[in-house]
Amino acid sequence: MRGLTQALSDPVRSVRVGAVLSLVNLRAVRLSGEDARHFEQAKSEYLARAAIHADDGPEQFNLGIFELLTGDLQAAAQAFEISLWLDPRLAASYSKITKGASGPRN
Repeated sequence: MRGLTQALSDPVRSVRVGAVLSLVNLRAVRLSGEDARHFEQAKSEYLARAAIHADDGPEQFNLGIFELLTGDLQAAAQAFEISLWLDPRLAASYSKITKGASGPRN
């Protein structure tokens, strides 16, 4: 994981954004010191990128997942609602999230 936290301060924005996405997917969202500062900066860069694609349903769906994993439930719900409004075919993707969130079934 050290490589990912180092990538948060890379001079290339796409590397920083890729690192923040990877850390969020690994649920590594609580960092400290400089790593936390770089994480928040890269997170802001990802959110700015997502705002550019505000009219793209799949991108809004991905933003919803990102917000959900970083703990901003209100922003996640908003992104999910927008994604469905933009692309109703994404409804099938939501069932995958809810199945995964409920854990394995016996």
